[in-house]
Amino acid sequence: MLNNIEIRNATANDAQAIIDYCNIVGGESDNLSFGGGEFYLSVKEEQEFLNKQDQFNICVVAVSDGAIIAAANLSSIERPRFKHNATLGISVLKQYHGQGVGTRMITELLKQISANNITENIILEVRSDNYAAIKLYERFGFEKVGCLPRNINVGGQYFDIDIMHKQLTVKIK
Repeated sequence: MLNNIEIRNATANDAQAIIDYCNIVGGESDNLSFGGGEFYLSVKEEQEFLNKQDQFNICVVAVSDGAIIAAANLSSIERPRFKHNATLGISVLKQYHGQGVGTRMITELLKQISANNITENIILEVRSDNYAAIKLYERFGFEKVGCLPRNINVGGQYFDIDIMHKQLTVKIK
């Protein structure tokens, strides 16, 4: 378990570092929706995304020795009929796998999103054969609710995607 990392909310000043990180982590993993060098947002677009953070849209990064080693976000749809739902995305550099970084990131995101007292459902998609990630999500109470067969194509090979869900307890106002 790493203790020398800082988990914090990302800011617009992190835009270039996040883009660089995503292009590296994408090349390390076939489990993400993008590969190495395939994270196509411009710095301006990433800054705009980070500036839109609020109690329903949160992006956190893990930083070690001044470098981003992990990134995660929870994003909600603004439409009133869907605002109680958020989608989780997370990635961690390969050299930090199995060291508790993902656990710390998800813990921070759930703490922040729970404070809005509106978000009730967290939804995520994970490659069906990504057993380490599935185990992590299950420790947080996520349950598999569906499967999208042949949903991702990596190097000409198709893989299924599991849809997982966690229900949060919302305080009655």
